[in-house]
Amino acid sequence: MPSLLQKLLLDLKRRGNWILDELAALEKVLPVDFENHRKDAIQRLSRGVRWIEHTLGDPDLADPNLEPNFFMDFKRMSEMIVSIEDTSLLILKRCSPEDRFLTSLLGQICREVGFKDQPPLCGALSFQYFQALMETDIIMTPQGQASELLALPDLYHELAHFVVYRERPVLEVPVLAIIHKYFGDAVRKGRQQGLPQATMDAIGKNSTLWTSLWHVEFACDMVATYWCGPAYGFANLRLSAKEPEIAAIVISTLDSALKP
Repeated sequence: MPSLLQKLLLDLKRRGNWILDELAALEKVLPVDFENHRKDAIQRLSRGVRWIEHTLGDPDLADPNLEPNFFMDFKRMSEMIVSIEDTSLLILKRCSPEDRFLTSLLGQICREVGFKDQPPLCGALSFQYFQALMETDIIMTPQGQASELLALPDLYHELAHFVVYRERPVLEVPVLAIIHKYFGDAVRKGRQQGLPQATMDAIGKNSTLWTSLWHVEFACDMVATYWCGPAYGFANLRLSAKEPEIAAIVISTLDSALKP
């Protein structure tokens, strides 16, 4: 009798094959920009299905002692297949005018900035503003952003995520070294000067934020500014002004800057 893990693998194989059939049915009906992504999704998914078939035929799968290892592999493969279904398949089957326009625009941006890889697919389906999904080679935007001129510079920021991620040894690692040194020095000086514990805690909190997330976002902002110029600054001013706690600061800063 098949084990629970075998049943899960069989179900995942069925799901993967169904997605492959759906992707195959889209052949010859998609624009060139979309067709390239469809082929890439099929390749990734086909490798996943072959891995499932190989695993189902592995005699070690029946060994209870090895089941946790196989389950971890199953989990990673399941996440990959679900991500393709929830992003690539969804965008390719929908292929709305907004998706077509944004993908075409992103392709033109990639050519202008000298992006080395195939341009990501772009879908106007995000509920969390702009997002870069490196694992599926997709950029998601909110619906309606194709008609918002001052929102479009954010495409440059999301595209920069791919550059920073793929060129990590050159772009990210050196910056992290600088950040670690800066906060290391700040901690040492703080201890020497006997700063209050609340101040030391704030230094530690900011160190964690910069090393875990902020340095990547800052790097992408810098790349996007280099590519896009002043328009990127105006886009972020517009975005920041929408946040209630930031709007007052933005308005006050603008008033001061515009005074003769």
